[in-house]
Amino acid sequence: MKNNKNQISVLIPDGETHVILYIINCLSLVKDVKVYVMSSKKNDHMKYSRYIDTYIYYPESDCSNWISHINHLVEKHDIDIVLPIYEMSIKTIVENIHLIKYSDKLCDLPNIKNLNAAGNKDLLYLHLNEHNIPCPKSLIVKPDELPEIENLKFPLLIKPVFGGGGGKGIEIVETKDAVLNYYKTNKFTCKTIIQEFIEGYDLCCNVLCKDGELIAYSIQKGTLFRDGILTPQIGFDFIENEELIESTKKLMKSLNWSGVANIDWRYDETNKVFKVIEINTRFWLGTDASSIAGINYPYLYCLSSLGNEIELHKTESISYLSLEGLARSFKKNPFFIFRLKYIYNHSPVRFQLKDPLPIIYKLYAVFKKNFL
Repeated sequence: MKNNKNQISVLIPDGETHVILYIINCLSLVKDVKVYVMSSKKNDHMKYSRYIDTYIYYPESDCSNWISHINHLVEKHDIDIVLPIYEMSIKTIVENIHLIKYSDKLCDLPNIKNLNAAGNKDLLYLHLNEHNIPCPKSLIVKPDELPEIENLKFPLLIKPVFGGGGGKGIEIVETKDAVLNYYKTNKFTCKTIIQEFIEGYDLCCNVLCKDGELIAYSIQKGTLFRDGILTPQIGFDFIENEELIESTKKLMKSLNWSGVANIDWRYDETNKVFKVIEINTRFWLGTDASSIAGINYPYLYCLSSLGNEIELHKTESISYLSLEGLARSFKKNPFFIFRLKYIYNHSPVRFQLKDPLPIIYKLYAVFKKNFL
């Protein structure tokens, strides 16, 4: 282990992203972690978390100044590990690794070629074909072009090659007219990808890797969605699937992946094979759910990056509801609110009870904006 101190100091340089809540929830479960958060939001509700030791406001700037401030904070606070948690920050650091003064204190990350291959859906499609990893038959469309779809079978799934979080810009179409209408309605500045829609079901696999080897994984099967199957899961079961894990190992090995990733797979019921849909190259919605099921991804990521040997971790088979999922369940069945033990053990309520100030401040800010 590179770090000889009992306590690990962690700097999260992109604390303005929405996933910061899930990362702090996970790290709150570990006593020997001291968390520093750098954020471009001066008065964000997470500033009031009892589990953030130091909240540093740093306004948005160019990448050079942003990294320079990270270097400054590493020196000032004797930081052990720098842990970017979202795509843009991860990519900025990987692209400008030469500006990082203490690269040995940076969490394990992929190189820029593999980061782009995983994070851009068009490059991912090319990578999967090159490495004979199953995926839907697809067509890449440049901006301001109309696609030639004669070689694809309906229904089709269309989406931008990057971005599109929360299901934004993703649509299932069943006719040529619907395809043309999609491109008339959505004016993307990036490429789009059209994929044949696979008859089957979706599974989501979260991973932590080092040099292409799996350190931890969890598989989620959605049970409740925000607004249809193309939108985020707000309820899911943690399950095991040996075939999917073997496919995931091959995929991450082909990318020589280091760090975390969230992979969308779909099981093709016709051809009896799992196919890669896309990869999110960062922490994901409900990362803290995995900590309830037995895998604390942010903490394991820190330990692995500091040189610790980590045995392969997998989750317990449990169900989970996000706060949004709980609200939906209460609305459907008001008596669900009396299942107190289930709610505490299978939702993020336990985190809010231990660290209530962020959500109280957030609710107050919403009330103030709308009523005062």
